[in-house]
Amino acid sequence: RMSTGTECKEFMAVNESPLLISGSGSNNYIYSLDFIPSTSLIGAFLSTKVKDYDPSKKARLEYSLTVTDAYPGDGVPYLATLRSDESKKGVIYDQARRLVLRLLGKDFRADIRLKKGPSYWRLSNNGIEEVTVKRVELSFLPISMKTRTSLKGALAHVSAIAPGTEFRFTACGGDLGEFTDSLKEGLYVGSKRSSGFGLIRGRAVGTKQVRGEPV
Repeated sequence: RMSTGTECKEFMAVNESPLLISGSGSNNYIYSLDFIPSTSLIGAFLSTKVKDYDPSKKARLEYSLTVTDAYPGDGVPYLATLRSDESKKGVIYDQARRLVLRLLGKDFRADIRLKKGPSYWRLSNNGIEEVTVKRVELSFLPISMKTRTSLKGALAHVSAIAPGTEFRFTACGGDLGEFTDSLKEGLYVGSKRSSGFGLIRGRAVGTKQVRGEPV
């Protein structure tokens, strides 16, 4: 639970190896999600606390941390009001702003042909810039733990998020300082971590106070 006056930090993180966040696919094909769910971030953080956990006490692993999903770009996913101009490649409009200007009598431009806007975006040069999530396609042979040989006909293919993708998210809670240090040192999220996938590192880029009613 997050109460009024809670201090939070805004983070920027970059993956240093391919990210494979389980999404759609079949047994021999996995298409990664293009964002990092909050549960993956919390799970990665908790894995750093396991070394201090005594399972013989059968106590619950306690933590105080609330995290949002981590999205590419400015950390805000698709907005329904964003539209792309079909006649001007790369030009993106916020229809909500155009509607307000028109109601105020400040926008008399003729209607333009617009299509659905980008899934991820950032503010750049007083405008909206699309953020494209790059992918890397990889194939590998699963190995049988029993025979130590490759499984016949088991060639697997993955479509993972390419290294160098920038994500933004917000975190709050009593473990915020420890989480900040862990993210700076490096956290592993997603699948195939033992193969080097999923390493992210990041830092806090701002702080803010949560106001309003408790949630």
